[in-house]
Amino acid sequence: MNKGYGVTVTRTDGGGGMPEKSALVVVATDELDAELVASRVAGAASEAETLRELTEEEVLEYGLDLEDHGSAKALAVPNL
Repeated sequence: MNKGYGVTVTRTDGGGGMPEKSALVVVATDELDAELVASRVAGAASEAETLRELTEEEVLEYGLDLEDHGSAKALAVPNL
């Protein structure tokens, strides 16, 4: 069964610049799967860390469809 997760992604450009952090909400089966989904969305030069499982209210607030495994939404203002 899919669940919603809050994930942070750190991307590097490989040129020694400052890493860029983003917050995502993703639909996945577990925490490891959430990190894989987020890394796939962010690209090869990224690392993902699952912060926590979302509550049912948060899933509704972010408009996540738990039937749509692998979907992800970036958060404009991280509030996880």
